[in-house]
Amino acid sequence: MSKHTKLIHVVLHTHWDREWYQTFETFRFHLVRLIDSVLESLEKEPQFIFLLDGQTIVLKDYLQIKLKNKERLVQYIQEGRLQIGPWYVLADEFLVSGEALIRNLLAGKRMAESFGPIMKVGYVPDAFGHIAQLPQILKGFDIESAILWRGLSNLNSELYWQSPDGSNVLLIHLPERGYCMVHPDLFAREGEEAIIPLLRELDERHQTENQLLLYGGDHLFPDPMAFSRIEEWRKINGKEFVISDLKRFCDSVQKQLPDNIQTITGELRDGFDHAPLLQGVSSTRVKLKQENARLQMMLERIVEPLLSFSMLRNEKCELEQIVLHQAWESLLENHPHDSICGCHIDTVADEMMARYKKTDQFIRNLIDSLCPQTEIDADSFTIFNPCTEPRTEPIEAEILRTDGSPFIIQDMNGKEIDSQILSTKEDTYLVRSDHLFPRTESVIRYHLLLAPDIIQPFGFQRFKIQKSNQWSSIDSKIQTGRNFIENKFLRIDVHQNGSLVITDKVTKQTYPRMHVFEDSGDVGDTYNFQPPVHDRILKSTLFKTRISVIESGPHRGALRIRIRMKVPSERTKNRKSRSAKQGMISIWTTVRLAAGSRFISFETIVENGVKDHRLRVLFPTGCSTSTTYSRTPFHVTERKHENRTVQNAKELPVGSCPMTGSVTVMDAQKAVSLFVKGLYEYELKMDNDRTLALTILRGVGCLSRDDLALRPSGHAGPPLETKGAQDLGRHVFEYGIYFHEKPINADWSEVFKVYDQFTLPVLAYSAPQEAQDSILKIQPDSMQLTALKPAEDGQGVILRLLNTSSLKVKGQIVFQIPIASVQKCPLNESEIMTYELKNKKIHFNANPWELLTFRILPI
Repeated sequence: MSKHTKLIHVVLHTHWDREWYQTFETFRFHLVRLIDSVLESLEKEPQFIFLLDGQTIVLKDYLQIKLKNKERLVQYIQEGRLQIGPWYVLADEFLVSGEALIRNLLAGKRMAESFGPIMKVGYVPDAFGHIAQLPQILKGFDIESAILWRGLSNLNSELYWQSPDGSNVLLIHLPERGYCMVHPDLFAREGEEAIIPLLRELDERHQTENQLLLYGGDHLFPDPMAFSRIEEWRKINGKEFVISDLKRFCDSVQKQLPDNIQTITGELRDGFDHAPLLQGVSSTRVKLKQENARLQMMLERIVEPLLSFSMLRNEKCELEQIVLHQAWESLLENHPHDSICGCHIDTVADEMMARYKKTDQFIRNLIDSLCPQTEIDADSFTIFNPCTEPRTEPIEAEILRTDGSPFIIQDMNGKEIDSQILSTKEDTYLVRSDHLFPRTESVIRYHLLLAPDIIQPFGFQRFKIQKSNQWSSIDSKIQTGRNFIENKFLRIDVHQNGSLVITDKVTKQTYPRMHVFEDSGDVGDTYNFQPPVHDRILKSTLFKTRISVIESGPHRGALRIRIRMKVPSERTKNRKSRSAKQGMISIWTTVRLAAGSRFISFETIVENGVKDHRLRVLFPTGCSTSTTYSRTPFHVTERKHENRTVQNAKELPVGSCPMTGSVTVMDAQKAVSLFVKGLYEYELKMDNDRTLALTILRGVGCLSRDDLALRPSGHAGPPLETKGAQDLGRHVFEYGIYFHEKPINADWSEVFKVYDQFTLPVLAYSAPQEAQDSILKIQPDSMQLTALKPAEDGQGVILRLLNTSSLKVKGQIVFQIPIASVQKCPLNESEIMTYELKNKKIHFNANPWELLTFRILPI
């Protein structure tokens, strides 16, 4: 090969969506046929190399049908002719947690161990945008390169991509055809000469003599004519074609990179002239996203820490560790982009909910094992606080009694703890043990609000239940009236039209017209929001409102606001407007404010009776800004909001953006943060009030359409009906708003702390537990815990921290229990170094937005 001959690395592959426009089992039937075909090609042609789409779950799915072929798979994987991993599944990056992405790679690594080497390339060919921290995550698994398509404009093919912590990887950006560069269908439509314009495009974009040609596409089998076609291509002057793999290609590129290669930073959510980003998936089929967020939280912040504490006490937990892996793998099966994004047929949504129920059962079994209930009418109970910060706000807990006699709650020193009964419910409780038949008991479930002086961080606290002659009488620490709630920081007034006026008594700021519902038309599909040409946008302030007091202290006040919105029932037949026929959206919102809190929580129940619409909640912030700060996996991403025009757009940019847990708006005087549970889409409106619009519901009836003005590139999938994506029926949404005393500078730990307190419940159970004020303490506040989990190899536990500031920090971990040693390790959990442990402390340094991972070994 001469110096200027282009070496074309031909990578034979398939892109395998596990479920999408057909069900998992239907796709798996064809997956088995596909892998059988691949095995035949591997046997017949010694040069044949095939990429199984960068995910290992296809091996599991295949072997559940054809276990007899495992040895054949192992042979070709170990020979390097069948490329697997590094991922378990090809997930969406914005709709799952950062830890879920790490567990995805760990599960891929675990799955590959019994087969052979894993591909060390961050192959993410079809994700709908990319998070800023993906390079840091990949580097934590010794992956030095990434290959992707969406989210980036048509620049050179080779770039460096840098995370906020400074980690960078070689980025190979695919051309406009993406991962479907050449395939038999292309040649059938455009002829064999279709390769010529593609090679010309590769010449224009590649900066080295090595170029990548992906040969395959969605669910496509190996082309039986591939080798004969490649032989014909070898006659093209100045080109040499070789059957290759992605790692070989990336290594070859790395050796020839020019000195002036461009470095890009941050999230990749642009490139509308290159490939559609499919921006509406953040709000499609919202129930799937809510349940995923809940189960992720339970696994990451409740189950895994509890299991880790047991392991640090040298308790036997082999079964629990196995079940934990099963729980994660069950949940990860719902993380592929076409699954969690909601852009699929209705049967897939039903099957996803079944998997969530299975995951929930795993979690319940683990919690029952780690925190068993011993008896009803126990004289004490234990509270586990999963937050790494002390909690001073009132906390909710449930206890079971067999009668309605009065009782009081005391700490272990006999001091009475203020409590507020939120509700009581007569119920039946199943009591079981290992040696007796199960029995049922009639119980009363007391849902309590407890107000101890402090709940210690990341530890266990014990409380006594004492019978009493009467219920406690406590002076109220909050004022609640017919249409207002007030504490020392905030006052909430409910206007007769249902909107709120919130007064910050500390900063003297007033926020009128808060929490108004806005309903508009949507004639788009599961991928993209599309307003009708003649829209009718209606606000809840136009309709009658009913206000009632449901909690009046002593530690929390709550008002319920009921609104019945009459809106167009669906789109018109020509899809250009909303129908004249009306339907009903019934809304019940409970607004809660606790004593001593700057946080207002909302629980909104929506009974949705209309189709083809988008329902949002509006929060006018009054901030003089066009910038938001959105929490995304392992980062807070700064975004500029502006009206943009894009030439030759495959999709037009819209105002809505994804978030993972919170978004903050601020100016020089004030800062307001919106927190959510399992809701992912917001917009900062460019109105005078700089209104934050939170999408809570989006209903559409088609998988894909080719007539959307906001996506002129046409179909994103088959044009199938999706009645279930209309999201009719009952929904429950939880979100909250927090008013900061001052604008945020470089340290986002306050946002992370408030988010944890909002989303992480305390766990109350009756089994005796040795009181432990705090298992460990982390300093400074900017170092936030993201994981405390059993190590993959069972040797100790893994602690992971994130520096949530844009500054370098010096930190320390103080252990409150005896431990043998602490090791620093990367995300893949291989050992790097052992820390010097003095007085149960270790010291460390952290770069801005760096993830630090430690292995803790018990004595």
